[in-house]
Amino acid sequence: AYVVKKYIALLAGISIVLLTGCGSGADQSTVSIDGKGKVTAMTVESFDKSWYDFGELEQTVDQAVADYNGQHEKNSIRVKTCKQDEKAQTVTVTLEYASCEDYRAFNQRELYRGTVKETQEEYGLPEVFLDRKEKEVQAKAVLADHPDAQAILLQEPVTVKTPEEILYVSGNVTITGENTARVEDDGMQDNENADTSIYEYAYIIYLNEK
Repeated sequence: AYVVKKYIALLAGISIVLLTGCGSGADQSTVSIDGKGKVTAMTVESFDKSWYDFGELEQTVDQAVADYNGQHEKNSIRVKTCKQDEKAQTVTVTLEYASCEDYRAFNQRELYRGTVKETQEEYGLPEVFLDRKEKEVQAKAVLADHPDAQAILLQEPVTVKTPEEILYVSGNVTITGENTARVEDDGMQDNENADTSIYEYAYIIYLNEK
């Protein structure tokens, strides 16, 4: 969660630190979307400095979620887990969001879910997608053949889990399983905002729920 990155950055005593990359748990962070659009996001971060205080982090996360829910629907976000692994020197925070809109507003990160046609209208599509065999497929063909397939659009390097089989991804995404894919890091992090965003949108297209 973005709030975790901000907290660790503030504890470090500087405006912001780069929190992903070598030695962090960023490669374990996951965003899952179910058939109804509910989002579960697990963030894993290094927690390896003597001045880090897990109790304070826990309070910070709880307060941020409570503040958000106080301004929106009561159960827009729920803290599922907040735990520390002292041996691995990491913290794991898992939050459940009622919708992509709640995820986007809370984390200040793009996350959109809609049909391929809706995604084309809202954001546009890349010219070329890759299928499960990494073969290039023109976006106009994907749009013509699967206008009602679901599409996820996001802008951060995480593993994404979908409720059904992934059909196509943009060139900055690697399919890792039937319904899992990894958005690749492009090295474009913004240190000024504890940002781990990528420059180009990442697209993942998957079958509608059976």
